[in-house]
Amino acid sequence: MKRLAMAAALCVVITACKKTEDKTVQAETTVVTPETTGATTQTTVTTATLDDEDAEFYQKASEGALFEVQLGKLAMQKATNPKVKELASQMVTDHTKGKNELDAYGKSKNLANVMKLGAEKQAKYDKFAAMTGADFDKAYADFMVEDHKEDIEKFEEQAKEGKDAELKALAEKTLPTLKHHLMMAEEAKNATK
Repeated sequence: MKRLAMAAALCVVITACKKTEDKTVQAETTVVTPETTGATTQTTVTTATLDDEDAEFYQKASEGALFEVQLGKLAMQKATNPKVKELASQMVTDHTKGKNELDAYGKSKNLANVMKLGAEKQAKYDKFAAMTGADFDKAYADFMVEDHKEDIEKFEEQAKEGKDAELKALAEKTLPTLKHHLMMAEEAKNATK
């Protein structure tokens, strides 16, 4: 009886792990037990995961946080302007915290955490790595302004339209930090003119 029940449960889990269009899976299994002389028991298990838009937001936000940390560390080494150095330090601190929160969220949802930059972000990083002095300061500050404007837009959209409540709350929680970063980036940009 126990083996049969465990086998049935395993079938339910395997079936529940199959990917479907809406990423929400419902699996049913029927178990016939000899002790009940042919009676059947039906079990339904629902496993919910992220829809495509939430999953894409998670991946992009996670990679973005990693990129901000790596680029911030580079800026802390290369920047010559004190405002740019201050911005870079804040990026490393806040985006490290944000990345850790995203990783914890991803782990709770059995999502793969982003551990390295994709080709596009790596190419941007390499471009900054080749710069020096005032050129680096200006390019970094300008990029931080544009990047944070885009990030704020994406996080606001996720906070309003996301389907996963935890991810929506995480996006909402992150918005004030991103807005503060934009203000700091604009100050750094003005200081590099």
